[in-house]
Formats: sequence, C-alpha cells, structure tokens
Amino acid sequence: MRGRILKDTNSGPGIVTIEGVQHPFTLANVWKSDIAPTSNMVVEVEMHDGVIASMTAVPDSQLAKEQANVAVDYAKKTGLAFASAAVNKFGFPFIAAMALIAISCLYLDVMTVQLTETYSVQMSFWQVMKLLNGGTKIASYVQPSTAGVYGVIFWAALALPFLPYVWKNPKGELGAAAPLLLIMLTVFLIYIGIRDHAMATASAAREVSTLFGGSRNLGVDADIQARITESLINAIHARSGFYVALISSGYLAFKGVINYLAKKA
Repeated sequence: MRGRILKDTNSGPGIVTIEGVQHPFTLANVWKSDIAPTSNMVVEVEMHDGVIASMTAVPDSQLAKEQANVAVDYAKKTGLAFASAAVNKFGFPFIAAMALIAISCLYLDVMTVQLTETYSVQMSFWQVMKLLNGGTKIASYVQPSTAGVYGVIFWAALALPFLPYVWKNPKGELGAAAPLLLIMLTVFLIYIGIRDHAMATASAAREVSTLFGGSRNLGVDADIQARITESLINAIHARSGFYVALISSGYLAFKGVINYLAKKA
C-alpha cells in the first residue's frame, strides 16, 4: 500500500501516514531504499499485523507515470462521455458525417495542382480557402497567408448544420446543406479564377501580337482563352479528401431537405 512521510528520521522516529492513519517508523530493518526518507516522500509500505514491516521510496518517474496514466484514463472517460452525449443529442449519422467533413476539409488533401511535369502541390480545403483569399495566386498557398473572409465562410458552413438544434423553425434544417453549398461555391470560384487568368493571358498575348503587326482577331483570342482554360483545368486533380467531403456533405444536405419537408408537411 502507499503512504506519505510526514516526518523524517533526522530527529527521532519518523511518521508516515497510510490511509489517513499515522504510524511511527525507524530505519532499522524497515527502510529498504538507498536514499534517506524525507518529508512528503511517497513510499510503498508493507504491513504485517498492523505493524510496518518494510518501506520503500517510490521513484518520481514512477509517480509521474502513474499520474499520466490517471490523466489518460480521465481523458478517455471524459471523451467517451462527451461522445456518448453528442451521439444521444445529434445521432450517430450526423456526428459521423460532420466528423468526416471536418477531417477531410482540414487534414486531407482535396486537390493537386500540377505546376510542371515534375512539380505539384497538394492542398487541403482550408488551404484552398487561403488560395481564394489570395486571389487564386499560387503564392498565397506557398507563402504564409490567412483565409480571410473565406475562412469565416468556411467555419460558418461547418456550424450551420447545428442550426436546427438551437432554432426550431423548419428552415433551420436547411442549414445542413451549408457544407455542400460551400464546396459548390469553392469549385465555382476556382473556375472563375481560372477563366479570369485565361482571359488575362489571352489579352496579353494579343497585345504582344499587335506590337509585331498582328491583328486583333477576337476569334483567335477566344481560341487562346479556351486552350489556356482547358490546360489549367487539366492541371487540377481532385483528391480523396474532396470526395469524402462531397459525399458526407451531400448526405447532410439530403437529410436536411428531407427533415425540412417533413416539418413543413
């Protein structure tokens, strides 16, 4: 059993408390450690017929390990209790879908951009938000940046599926479609960014052409723009995170619409 030394043996018998009871002890035939007992030291005590038979100091490393194990066990119990409460309140399918959306958007790559034949960059959905905030310039991904207003929209979209639990109006159920709408908006904005870049490049090519006596042929401009747009789109490839987020958000949107129609009926 465990005890704690209240008084060492420097000036007479020591005192150790075990389960709230104080016991006197001496070093002779009792103390088994190489280090001397000190006040407040935790010890391992062996009792025989109510008398201390042996005492051993418990190393600090062992105490730290035990305290860490206690903390881990507490965290597990607290986490399980929290998860159980969340499942009871929101339902397992909802919690699972939201967890998949959060993981896929924050930690999984949603797309790859092939910059050259040998170099590409992978982006999570959150990094795509930074890209959009930087005006779809790849430098905004490579260099430290913030998601800005797109970050606010991102977190709002992840929060809106919980709206029905705080707002009982049937329209609150439509908040479940927010993650899917965010994905659709992001795809649209990326396409707009590609189109604008293609238009700017085609315009620059036309200006260079006119400097050398070329004509301002709008048909040629359109052809150049179409080729650049196609090339840029082909350089972007969806990754597993995109499909996980799309399927999970699609499920939430479907359930939200169904629940809305059911409440409206």
